[in-house]
Amino acid sequence: MRVLVVLISLVALLYAGERVYRGFIRPIDPMPPEIIALADHFERNGIKVSPYAVRHDFRHSEVQAVAAFKVAELPIPFIVFVCPDKRSAAVQLDTLKGDGVRRTGQNGRMVLDLGLWADDDQERALKIIDIFKAFDSELTARKQAP
Repeated sequence: MRVLVVLISLVALLYAGERVYRGFIRPIDPMPPEIIALADHFERNGIKVSPYAVRHDFRHSEVQAVAAFKVAELPIPFIVFVCPDKRSAAVQLDTLKGDGVRRTGQNGRMVLDLGLWADDDQERALKIIDIFKAFDSELTARKQAP
């Protein structure tokens, strides 16, 4: 019985340690080149944004980097997840859409989450989603490849 309690305690400790590492200790992932190109794309289309890297607690097999885009006129930034591939991006999008919201979008391996402000400012939210979906992430990825 003691052995079982010790094993369960060790498993719980390992799980908690992994969560603490991913959520608080692991360094913030640098912004991939696609994020910089996406920010330029938003600026060319009339939305001034300031992107910055955000700490996340996803496994790198699920999400490689997260960036927040601060828009000058909005109090809350919107988030873009950069996933390893299109399939994992689709899974991330399904996770975000789980509660039935429509303030998300996918473009290649990137996933957009506008947050709650999109419910109040639907016109701007639709404009941001359209600009995000018009971005050619595949072309940007090919330019970055050696």
